[in-house]
Amino acid sequence: RPHITGGVPTNQRAQVTMGAMRSGALGVVAVAAVASRVCAQGIIGLTAVELHYESLCKQCQIHMAAFFDDVVNAGLEADQGILESIALQINYYDPAGTEHGDDMRVTDRYHMCAQALAPGSGAVWFRFIHCMQQNIDALKCYRNDHCESSDDFHAALDVVAPMCATAADVDYAAIRACAESDYGARLASASYNRSAARTADYGFAPVFVDGVYLDGADAFWRDSPDQLMFGTALLSRVCESLAGGAVSAAQTPNNDLQGAPAACANLTATTATTATTTSKKKNEKNTRSTTTTTT
Repeated sequence: RPHITGGVPTNQRAQVTMGAMRSGALGVVAVAAVASRVCAQGIIGLTAVELHYESLCKQCQIHMAAFFDDVVNAGLEADQGILESIALQINYYDPAGTEHGDDMRVTDRYHMCAQALAPGSGAVWFRFIHCMQQNIDALKCYRNDHCESSDDFHAALDVVAPMCATAADVDYAAIRACAESDYGARLASASYNRSAARTADYGFAPVFVDGVYLDGADAFWRDSPDQLMFGTALLSRVCESLAGGAVSAAQTPNNDLQGAPAACANLTATTATTATTTSKKKNEKNTRSTTTTTT
């Protein structure tokens, strides 16, 4: 098995498009030119959504499930068009000092390379990352921390990653080649730096929409995990951004925001207000509490 070192041969370097990612035509690994497009600001015309978490973290799995179930699918059974309307970026925490060790450094690179090979809208790569996150029990060999050996971890990875790539219709070979290169290591390092900077100012796993911190999200996904409340609050903020202001039930008879994805159609002002009120109450409760939550 190749170690996660070593560069990609110069004659194999190319900028990879989203269309190639879908078609499976990837035979090369993206280079630094692509990285410049993977930024918190997203791309023009889309609402930027920025998340921070750990790729083998159990509570972060709840975070990801909330994003998928209550933002992407808006509580329904199928994609409601949000991924095509947002510039999604997911950043990661340096595994040093965590219970997940070097195994998480590997999964981080798989996640980051998927994003780098199809930058901008998460409609292509998000499903790969979601699948990887939902299978972390297998990737940790059904332990709380990590597999007992590197061989055990890689045996699990060799099952989970190709399965997730097939399910998401992305090129597994290209993602793996990137993850096992110096370029993949640089992507992960840059991501760790972004998460460290955000955490210094906002605490663990902050969420941003168009660069603005989603205040209180920590209270209802980490301190007392509430998947529905987290997803509703984030979806409300995204839909407000897409509508150019606060969501109002009076905008159309069915509150179907003009030009907004289907996920926003049934999101009422009452829903947004409820999420905000609950967030404030939980924040007040957390302020009074002397309990310290560790990562």
